[in-house]
Amino acid sequence: MPLYLIILLFFLNILFGITFFYSIFLLIFHPRKKRKLIVIPLPRGIIYLFKDKIVDKITDFFHSYLEVNRAEFETSKSSEMARDISNKAVKFVNENAKLLPSFLKSRIISFLENVIYHFAMELSCSFLPQMIDRYLIKERIIQLFSDNNIIFVERKAKYYLTKPIVIFGGVFGLIFALFNLILLIIFSIL
Repeated sequence: MPLYLIILLFFLNILFGITFFYSIFLLIFHPRKKRKLIVIPLPRGIIYLFKDKIVDKITDFFHSYLEVNRAEFETSKSSEMARDISNKAVKFVNENAKLLPSFLKSRIISFLENVIYHFAMELSCSFLPQMIDRYLIKERIIQLFSDNNIIFVERKAKYYLTKPIVIFGGVFGLIFALFNLILLIIFSIL
């Protein structure tokens, strides 16, 4: 096989990787309006198509995880999260406090476990819901998913994500080009 065909195949694979990942990026945001290709209606971008569902999911998240009654502390997700955080902190202290005497180490660990657990519970069960109510977070999330703000998010995403997506797609295509080259060499020898 001529060398120019091998090089052409190599660069076509890289170009395919770049266009594949960039087309995924475009599917998220475009088209903004309902359009038709001759007679066939084109679907809107993923964010525009599912923006109501995304807003509903986010507001459900706030209702289910952060607005917890004091009576439900032991069975709530916030309590579970606080236990996980305190267990991770205790594990970290156990691993890094090897030089402390055991009588001090056990007292420090139990103290840290209680303090971190109660801090995380207070943060997730009273502080965050108060902040959500005070700063009208739910209404701002709904505003964020209005059409003008999605265009703003798209511009920022294009500015900051285009280069990494193109690089990732190029690397992806390069890997496939190398595999194709190896297969081409193997089958040309046989």
